[in-house]
Order: sequence, then C-alpha cells, then structure tokens
Amino acid sequence: MKKCLALFSSLMMLSAAAFADISAKQLDDGNVEVTFFYGNPRATEVKVAGDFTNWADGAIAMTKGEKGFSLTQVFPAGTVLKYKFIADENWTEDMRAPDKVDDGFGGHNALADLDVLVESSASSDGSSSAAGNGNVSKKPRPSIKFQTWSMVGFQNKWNISDYKEGNTEKKAGEDSSGIGAKSYWKFSGNVTPHVPVYVEVALCENDGFNNLYNRDVLQLKDGTREVGTDLAFDPLYMLNSNASEAEKTYLGHFKTGVEFPWVKYTTGYKYAKLPPHSNVNWTTIDNEWEAGYSATGGYTQWETGDKVKESLANATNGAVSDFNAVFAPNRTADRAGNQYGLYAYANANLFDNHYVDFQYNGAYGKEFDKVFDRVFENDYILGYKGKFGPVVVKANGLLNTYGNYLDEEKDKVSLYSPSSSDVGAVDPFVDNKIDDTAANVNVYYENDLLDATVGFRYRGNQASMMYVEQGADDHDHITDNLGDRNRWRGWFDVHVFPTDMFSIGVNPYIEKTLNKDSTSSFADKDNTLVYVKPYGDVIIDDDTKINFYAETKYNTKDADHLARGGREAKAFVIEEAGVRFETKLDGLLNSLAVMYGYDANETSVDLHTLIVDMGLPLGINAQVGAGFRTVDNSAADDNPFGFFLGMNKQVCKSYNTVFYTNFVYGVDPYKAFGDGQDTLNLDGYTLDSDADYFWHNAALRMGLKFDF
Repeated sequence: MKKCLALFSSLMMLSAAAFADISAKQLDDGNVEVTFFYGNPRATEVKVAGDFTNWADGAIAMTKGEKGFSLTQVFPAGTVLKYKFIADENWTEDMRAPDKVDDGFGGHNALADLDVLVESSASSDGSSSAAGNGNVSKKPRPSIKFQTWSMVGFQNKWNISDYKEGNTEKKAGEDSSGIGAKSYWKFSGNVTPHVPVYVEVALCENDGFNNLYNRDVLQLKDGTREVGTDLAFDPLYMLNSNASEAEKTYLGHFKTGVEFPWVKYTTGYKYAKLPPHSNVNWTTIDNEWEAGYSATGGYTQWETGDKVKESLANATNGAVSDFNAVFAPNRTADRAGNQYGLYAYANANLFDNHYVDFQYNGAYGKEFDKVFDRVFENDYILGYKGKFGPVVVKANGLLNTYGNYLDEEKDKVSLYSPSSSDVGAVDPFVDNKIDDTAANVNVYYENDLLDATVGFRYRGNQASMMYVEQGADDHDHITDNLGDRNRWRGWFDVHVFPTDMFSIGVNPYIEKTLNKDSTSSFADKDNTLVYVKPYGDVIIDDDTKINFYAETKYNTKDADHLARGGREAKAFVIEEAGVRFETKLDGLLNSLAVMYGYDANETSVDLHTLIVDMGLPLGINAQVGAGFRTVDNSAADDNPFGFFLGMNKQVCKSYNTVFYTNFVYGVDPYKAFGDGQDTLNLDGYTLDSDADYFWHNAALRMGLKFDF
C-alpha cells in the first residue's frame, strides 16, 4: 500500500511539475495549427506571450477547461516560436517545450520549430498529438544556439519650431541625420550535457542618428565621407561611434553553471540579469537587476534540482510538492557590482491548494575583508496563496531591518541609503516600526457571471526591497509592487459578464497617509485620494469588439488638489481614458483597429491621440494617426497638433526580419530605436509615459529589425 501511495504521489508530483505543453498538426491549406496547454486548473488567468504577440504587449488569454488552460492558433509552416506563459501575472516557463533558449533575463523562453514538431507528433502515433500527449521531456545534450536582436536604421530629424533644450537654443530647420545600428549576438545552450552557458556580445550600440549631419557640429559632406570610409574599412567601429573606446563591441552577459538531478549551480557576470523571482503578489527579484553593470560584480546561485522535488513529494505522500530552494550570494546588492549581498528563498505547494514562499535578502560590506562587519539591510518577505473552493487568497508581508555604516574619512557614523530605491537615507532606530513594513492582501472570486477582487495594501515610509529597481532606467518597479511610501490603499475590482456580448467592470480604491508622524507626500495628512476606473468590452461578433476604460482621481482636501505638471490645481481630474475598436475584414483591409486615448497623467499638457492600425495585403501593417495637445500652463507649445504615419512588413520569415518606415510630426507614438522602432509605445491606449513626445520635432525613419 505504501509503495502504491508513493508511486501515486510521484506521478502526481511529476504531472504538476509538467503542467505546460505544446502540440501541432498540419492543416490542409499548408498552415500549422498549434495548441498551447497549461495544465494547472488552480490558476485564475493564464496568457500566452511570445515573439508572435510582441510579448506582454499583445499576450493572448487562454481558455479555462476542466484540466487546465488551452489556446489554439494557426501559424505559417516553417515558423519557429519563442513563448512563455503568464499565469496569474507571473511569467512561467514551459518545462516540457521541445527546446528552450535563454531569455537574457535570468530565465528561458520555450522554443518550438513547428515543422519539427509536426513531424515528431505524426511519427509518435501516426497522427498529430493532442495537447498534453505529444512531448516527452528530453535529457540535455550538447547544443549551442545562436540568437540575435539587431536593428539598422536611418533617421532625418527637423526642428519644426524654435525652442530651448536645457541651455541650448534650438532653431527651426534641419537638425540631424544619421545611420544607427544596434546588434546583440547571443549564444546559449549546453556545452556538455550538464553545463549550460549563455553569452551575449554587444556588437554595436549606436542610436544617435547624427553621424551624417549634425547642425553646427558636422556638415553633411564630411559626415557622409567619414561614414562611407569607415563602413568600407572599419564598419563595427563606425557603428559604435557613440560608445566609449572601452565598450566598442563588448561582452554584455555571461552566465554558465552546472546542472545535476539534485542541484543546479549558476554564475553570472556584468550585464547578466539575476534569475527573476515572483513571490505571490510581488516581484521580489527584478528581471532587470543586473549582476554588476560596472563590470566588477557578479552572482552565484545554488538551486535544488528535480530529484529533490520528487523525493520530498514521495516522502510526504504528495503533501509537499514542487519544492524549490535557492541560495545566492552575490556582489550586486547595489546593482553596480560594488556591494556584497545575498538572496535566498524557498517555496512549495502544500496539500495541493496552498502555496508558501519565504525570501531573505541581505546587503553587506563593500570590501572582501569586511563583508559581515556591518549588515546594512535585511529584507524578510513572506508570501501565501490558497484556494478555498471558488475563492483565492493571495497575501504578502515585508519586514526591513536597517543598519548604518562608519564613514572612516569623516570619522563618524552615517546613514545607509538602499540602492536603486525611492527611500533615501534610513533611520535604523525609527520609533514606529510600521515604517519598516509593508503588506498586500487580496481575495479573488470567480464564477460564470463575474470576477471580483477585494484588496488592501500598505507601505511604511522606509519599506523597500533589494533587487528591485526604482528610478533607474525609467523603472518604477518598487512602487509598482509596494505602492507609494507611507500610504495605505483599499480597493475592489468587479468585472461582470451579463451576456456573452458585453462585460463591464469598475476598479475603485481609496488611499490615505499611513503614519502621520512620518514624512508624507500628502500636504494634508487627513487627505483621502479616491480613484475610480470603469472599463468594459462590447463583443459585436467573433471578429469585432470594442474595449473602453477611464481613470479618474479625486482629492478630498484643497491643500492636495492635483496640480499635474504645473497646471491649475483641481480636486477632480480625469487622468486617462481610452477606447479601442478592432475588427477582422475580408478585402483590401485584413484587420482594422482604431484607438482614441486621452492622457493628463503627470504631464504638463493634456494629450489626445487617435491611432488607426491596419492590416493590409502582402502582410503589410500600417499606422496613421494624430495627436492634439491642450495647454494649461505658461510653457505653451507653439505646435499643439501633430501627426504620424508608418508601415512595417516581415520581409524574411526565416530570420524574422521586419522592414519599417515612419514619419512623425509633433508627436511620436513609436518605441525608441533600441526597443524596436516599428512598434507602438502605448500604455493602455495612450502614449507611454516614457515616450519621447516630439513636441518640437519631426523625423523620417526607415530600417530593418532582426529577431531570431
């Protein structure tokens, strides 16, 4: 009997560990039908994100069934997919994917060559397999794969009005012209069956677009001659013209290690990202946290292997499954690579419906002989997720303890400031210990009629998390996770589905000062901030739908009226709103999406945008749109109206090569060159807050992007 129970527990554990899959079958028209499967019915929402969805920007929701979630999509034959699942907002690898490649952020993307997958599925039983039946996990074998993300482009830029940028006067007229190029070469795989490696070389990084012409600096005839000469004699040096001499083509990421059934060891250096970690509601190790961008740091990570999970599941008769433990000393507690630190965590599923995760972070000394002389920061993070019938409870708690340090040059004790944080100098002896804590609890309920979440969170004035960025690279990841300092927030989110054709939801919250004795961002500490976001969908038919939303804020105290970038203070504002209409068509247009967005969120102007995104014959995607700014402050813009048009087309399927061109005048909805200038840079249906609005400028661009 015990042997049967042990065998049953082992099988249960293995099935839980392998809850993702992909299968494919050839269609009569030559295309390939692909079915993604995520076999964890305890999840509440699962999406597929990949290179075919522009990753998270266009992630596709999967349909929930009795055994898990599934999604069927059709792709052209010869397609090679890179993808991941997003389960309850957590990125999840497909452990049973036919192959995998390093994603550059400490994890892996699943890799599926559809032609090979069709052949293997057909040969396994004479026909295409159903999801969950067609793949068998393979032992690693020596194999190195090449990937690249590369762009080459041209831009000509004009100033369309006189304006001042810093201390420099900008006059109307041609501003600059140039050729830009970014190319990252990636090699990942196994050099031996148990030794993985990931190497990324930054081949060139030039996105200045001023190497042909730069007003008052470089004349066109001289720039053209120089670029032409260097392209012939020394092309990579020329394409790195904006980089320092030491970084003209350099080693960006380097990771390697050794993997055994009982333990996995990984080490990374320089720009290699730490392996990310999500602890229920919070991301506690940022996928953007580098192993030492100053080229002096690095990390090591010890992780339990699959044999540990299997043995523990057997020993507990399945009561403890998917156990994982990580211990990672590193020299990147300050992200630059100058401070020694540690993160460690352990998590497991208990009795099938309960998940617990405990993490510890520590920041230590900066010199090898004084690593543990002083402990500057300790983070203790607890997470829990439990399912009770149709109700899911998710909770996190955080406790920080801080130290100080001896400034030997000044011969005094100085305060410690957590790195890459919004906290600043901390008081290790703060009177109210709530300042060093944070928590987040939300309860989720789902049935056929509605989804509902009720939540509460707070963040003390000094609460922070190591290995999560705030401020650097325009990231706000600490406040995304914990909220603003010294605030508490209560909210609910109800999404109702009265019919198959219509849904509507509302997401309100109230926010107040947590500790009135600590510094607060509210001028009046009795102020209440009220936020309401209504949203909904109208599904006209299988091919046509409308989405809409609006975000509003109200402050109860006059002293805290919402000034928003120097404009007239108001108690009530509509910060953002948007509506999107999309449909699939037969004829000249294959698809049509029309988006209107209004954005007044922390900008000095109100921006209205109208964007039309069209799918044209021959695989061409085109965008056309306009922006209009209403000005409320003294820094009035001479050009309140802007417009743009652009197009892109995949010109080579095998190497996922996209040609793009666009013209922007007074408003720029596209991502920066290094992020893919063929892609719209949106937050909801408005321009992302870090977009270059291009108020005074116009530009003509064209280029090629390679991503394979």
